[in-house]
Amino acid sequence: MTDHEFGGEHTELKLEVISSYLQRFNTVLKNQNFERVYIDAFAGAGKRLAAKSNDLFGETRQLLSGSAEIAIQTEPPFHKLVFIDQKKKHVEALRELAKEHLGREIDCRHGDCNQILPNVLRAINWRNHRAVLFLDPYGMNVDWSTLGEISSFKGIDLWYLFPTFGMLRQAPRNPEKIDGIKARSLTRLLGTDDWREALYETSSEPDLFGIYHENRLSIPAIDSFVHNRLKEIFPSVLKSAPIFDKHGRQIFSLYFALTNDSKKAMAVAKPIADYILTPLRQGTRPRSGL
Repeated sequence: MTDHEFGGEHTELKLEVISSYLQRFNTVLKNQNFERVYIDAFAGAGKRLAAKSNDLFGETRQLLSGSAEIAIQTEPPFHKLVFIDQKKKHVEALRELAKEHLGREIDCRHGDCNQILPNVLRAINWRNHRAVLFLDPYGMNVDWSTLGEISSFKGIDLWYLFPTFGMLRQAPRNPEKIDGIKARSLTRLLGTDDWREALYETSSEPDLFGIYHENRLSIPAIDSFVHNRLKEIFPSVLKSAPIFDKHGRQIFSLYFALTNDSKKAMAVAKPIADYILTPLRQGTRPRSGL
C-alpha cells in the first residue's frame, strides 16, 4: 500500500489524456515490427490515494491508479515499461507493483530524471523501438538540456506537462526582483536567458509620474514562449491544452511533441493527439476510447 496522496480534477484530466493516447498508440502499432516502450520520468508510486466526496460519509480517500499502473494495464500492452522517480519510497512502491505483474518487463529506477533518462534512451535501439514518454514533473524539475537529449532520438512521442503556474510564481512582475537563484532556475528550465526580453516588455508610454511600467507577465505569454522554444528542437509540437486547478487557475500546459520527423509518423500521431487535446482546449473533458 502506498501513501502517495495527491490529486484533484487536474490529476484526473491529465491521466485521462495519457490513458487515451496509450491505448491508441499501442493499437496503431500492434501489427508493426516495433517494440513498444512506455517511459514515465516522474512515475510516483504507481497508485495514489485521492479524496472523493461521498453523500453518506463525506470526503473519503480512495486508492486509484496513477500513470504507471494505467500504463501497465493498457491494452494492447507495452513490451517494456520504464518508471523513474526521485523519491526512494515511490520506487519501492513501483517495484512492489511490478511484482504484481510477473512476466512483464518493468524497469524501476531511483534518481533524478535529468541524469537517468538520457541513459535509458541511449540504451534503446530506435531502429525497432517506438516509445511514449510522459514528463509530469513535481515542479520545475526538467532541464532544457534533457529535452534536447529527448529530441535527438527519433522514435518518441512526448507528453510534457509544463509547470506554467510554477514558472509564473518564479518570475515576478518586476524583473529587477528576480534574484540569481530564480534567474538560473528559469534559464535551466527554458534553455536560454532570452525569457528576460521575451516575457518582460516595458510600456511605451510613461504614466503621470514619468515612470515606464513593466507589462504584467501572463500565462499566454509563457505558453507562447515555451511553444516556440519547443518548436526549435522538435519536428512537430501541437498547441498546448490548459490544465486548471479547482480554483480556476491554469497551473499546467500540456504539450505533445514528436521526435520522429517522418511524414508517416506525423500523419498518424498528430491527429490522434489533437483529437484528445481539442476538448481540453475548449474547456471540456478529453476524449476517451477508440
